[in-house]
Amino acid sequence: MLHKIIKEATQSLHSNLENLMFVDEIMNGELTFIQYKNMMLINYMITAKFEQQLINAIRPETALKLEIHKRVKIDALCKDLSELNIKPEKVIKQEFKLDPDFAFGCLYVLEGATLGGNIIANKLKDNKQLKPYELQFNYYKVYGERLMPNWKQFCEIVNEQPQQNHQKIIDGAKFIYAQFTALKLSN
Repeated sequence: MLHKIIKEATQSLHSNLENLMFVDEIMNGELTFIQYKNMMLINYMITAKFEQQLINAIRPETALKLEIHKRVKIDALCKDLSELNIKPEKVIKQEFKLDPDFAFGCLYVLEGATLGGNIIANKLKDNKQLKPYELQFNYYKVYGERLMPNWKQFCEIVNEQPQQNHQKIIDGAKFIYAQFTALKLSN
């Protein structure tokens, strides 16, 4: 199963990103408002920079199977930034030709980022430091009840990919993890 191979190949990158994105603080209710703002800005910057380009790069038949138009997250992030009184920055997009398999691997990470969304949203909602702001956590609730069906569907399509495409997909996943990490480290 390719989704398990990707998970294994990126396990250390995933763990590193969780540490950088305050997962421990989220889970134990100690995330500060400033940390939340930084986290949302980082998610916005990566999503604004890559999401549409990745969507455009995957094969049309894959996009159709995924109902990709229902997986766009940038609007939810913009709503969250608006709640925080942050005007979304213009993000300089690196325009480059993307291999469809590489792009699909990148999308795997962006989809996976929503997997813990409901748990994270509930933890953030209960966070005493964030409660006074009455935040909606749109990004973390972007799929609502469709969260698990969307993830299962995504994994099924990942697992259908031919063997010869696996390395490019894994490389795409590693690339996006590196983009998150580089952005976080520069802040």
